[in-house]
Amino acid sequence: MLTVGIISLAFGVFFLVIYQTKIKGSSSPELKNAEKLKALQASRLPQTVSEATLLDVRVGAVIHLEDVGLRSDSFDAEITGRHLHKEGSERWLELEADRGGRKVYLTVEQDDELEISVALEELSLRALGLSKTSFESATHFDFEGARFEREAQGRATYFRDHDELRPEPYAYCEYEDDGSGETVSIVRWDDGDIEVSRSVPLRESSVTIYSQSG
Repeated sequence: MLTVGIISLAFGVFFLVIYQTKIKGSSSPELKNAEKLKALQASRLPQTVSEATLLDVRVGAVIHLEDVGLRSDSFDAEITGRHLHKEGSERWLELEADRGGRKVYLTVEQDDELEISVALEELSLRALGLSKTSFESATHFDFEGARFEREAQGRATYFRDHDELRPEPYAYCEYEDDGSGETVSIVRWDDGDIEVSRSVPLRESSVTIYSQSG
């Protein structure tokens, strides 16, 4: 009887080990789903593109901007347009971006270093105390307690979607507030339309590129 009891106990332990091993080796549907969800979430976490600059991004790229303007705004944006400007031998990019239902425009130019500005606000000539006939001759104006001095004036060409077969010439004046570095750009298109925008400078270190294209 003792021998039979020992044998029965041994078989019981043996089958218990096999059962536990089987349970450990197989995952329940809930566990598998949780693991899949975790992997999916990890795959969607932003992965920075360390060597890329804004000159490298294309439509569909996702970027993050921080310390934008006096309020030090931070936000993500998706590039929805990539346009080219030319004036003589100078070339610069205009990146059109969507920050969640709101348009943002970035100007990017490679000089001695990468120069970036962000246009966050559209203005009117009237708000600046200027008119369609006076702005091109104005050397300065006062706006919201700051003096904006004319820094540049000329004619350039815009190429929508970087298509150099479709040139759109325009005249421009650019004014700068030395105190804040903010600029006001006034553009007169050849069809007579006028656009006025207010921009702030942005450090290259304030840009994080999550992806270069869509």
